[in-house]
Amino acid sequence: MYGSKQHLNSSMIFPRRVSQAGENWIGNEGATSLASALGAGANTRGLDTLDLHSNEIGAEGAGELAAALTRSSGMGYAALRVLLLGNNAFGASGTAAVMDSALKNCPVLKELDLSSNRAGEDGAEKIVELLACSIDNSSTVFSEKVVCKSSAGRMGRIRIDLRLNRIPAKACEKLEALVSGALHVSVESLDLRGNS
Repeated sequence: MYGSKQHLNSSMIFPRRVSQAGENWIGNEGATSLASALGAGANTRGLDTLDLHSNEIGAEGAGELAAALTRSSGMGYAALRVLLLGNNAFGASGTAAVMDSALKNCPVLKELDLSSNRAGEDGAEKIVELLACSIDNSSTVFSEKVVCKSSAGRMGRIRIDLRLNRIPAKACEKLEALVSGALHVSVESLDLRGNS
């Protein structure tokens, strides 16, 4: 089975346009192996879509994927336009880590699907801080935990899918207000349906 745990290793060569490994239930172990390959400079230069939806990846695997995007910044993600990570189990920390890394390290990313990842209220707080940082584009401390790093290298606008993440109504209102504000130029749309 393509994308299964047995086939994920650091010598992977990714297809030039699309790597579709969704619905393979690779879990944290498979995500860690995949992240190792991605972060080790696997052939990802032409990769424009990475689909890892419905793989039972938890916070640990999400953290590894986020770290791989960071380690590989400048090496191979210049073409990544679509990142589909919905219907996993990233939780608050994993969802925020992946969003942070994708916004900072994938300059032409147009679609980021993090739906159904159980971000909850804690994840929503972190996402508000990340989006506020992308507006500000400076090194500002928004809380004791989050220091903004410029995402000025982003080109174009991005669609973010956060449906079905157990985000409370108040947090959804904050996110909507932030994105709809005249200052926010990097987010084209933010889908929050099915929360609260």
